[in-house]
Amino acid sequence: MSLPSASATNSLTSASKTNAQEGPAAAQRRWTAMRLLGFVSVTLFVASEVVAATGAGVWALSGLLGLGLTGTEVLAALFGVPALYVIFKCAQFALIAETDPAND
Repeated sequence: MSLPSASATNSLTSASKTNAQEGPAAAQRRWTAMRLLGFVSVTLFVASEVVAATGAGVWALSGLLGLGLTGTEVLAALFGVPALYVIFKCAQFALIAETDPAND
């Protein structure tokens, strides 16, 4: 029993991706009012939770470590960048999920 060559495997993989993208589901990604409402709702909910958790974490660490105003601002900047990334990724996932034709 021999394994298929790498080029044969790559051609099979690319062919299956092409067939999956050419089906009727590829043209079905469209926006409706309910999809837009779902996307905005999920994004705002998760964003508010992330901002609240980040603010609480900064407040707690700042108080625990006895940081002044400058230390708190530096800590907020250090925690804020990953928080913004989490919000951005959540918005991307919500966009993908809301426009997925399988969710119709």
